[in-house]
Amino acid sequence: MKRLIICTVLALAACSPEKPATKDAAPPAAAATAAQPAGPAVVVKPRNEEADHHRDTNVARVLGLKTGDAKLFSVVGGDPAINGEYLYLAIAPDTPMDDFKVYLIGDFNSWELDSEREGSAVVKVSRSTIDDKGEIKTAEERYIVAVPAWSASETTVTPAK
Repeated sequence: MKRLIICTVLALAACSPEKPATKDAAPPAAAATAAQPAGPAVVVKPRNEEADHHRDTNVARVLGLKTGDAKLFSVVGGDPAINGEYLYLAIAPDTPMDDFKVYLIGDFNSWELDSEREGSAVVKVSRSTIDDKGEIKTAEERYIVAVPAWSASETTVTPAK
């Protein structure tokens, strides 16, 4: 398990965070207004390293957040046509002897950071479902992801307007 954790930490460290937009760039229209909850929050516990280790080798993207020492990262797997990108929130430890805490946010077609503020990030995602007729329906959604301290035992993910 230590080797798995070391591989994950190295993958997160090796992937340079995406460069944030400069202050001169105009913010997207959706980011201009703060996201408001549109439903109840879902409590998310840190993931089980033993059960999820197979996904760590397929890191697709890492994005550093301004809040604390946190990163959003995604790994790919499964059917890329139906939600093949797993989005995670990683919280860096308070001490070098501890490991990152990693929370699974969801399984999407794609994602992007919509906005940030102290203690939370808003992600815009594309998610597909298959209806009872077997047709694929794709929806754009937004979620408010609480960015907890490393010492926290859970975080929340809340649908946003």
